[in-house]
Amino acid sequence: MIQSGGVARQAFEPGVLFGGLIAANIAAWVFAFAMFGDRPAVMATALLAWVFGLRHAVDADHIAAIDNVVRS
Repeated sequence: MIQSGGVARQAFEPGVLFGGLIAANIAAWVFAFAMFGDRPAVMATALLAWVFGLRHAVDADHIAAIDNVVRS
């Protein structure tokens, strides 16, 4: 939260944050298809890495760390 004239407000609107994350993912996949679309093994590896990264992002330790930061 950011104090603005004595009133707390969020640093980013959630919609803007999610929109940016979605746009970054779309850009990354467009780039991957442009560079490696003709090589299915590389695309499968990219998908596997993306899924593992997503799984890692929602691990309990990350959720707890985010919760601790938000509550402080």
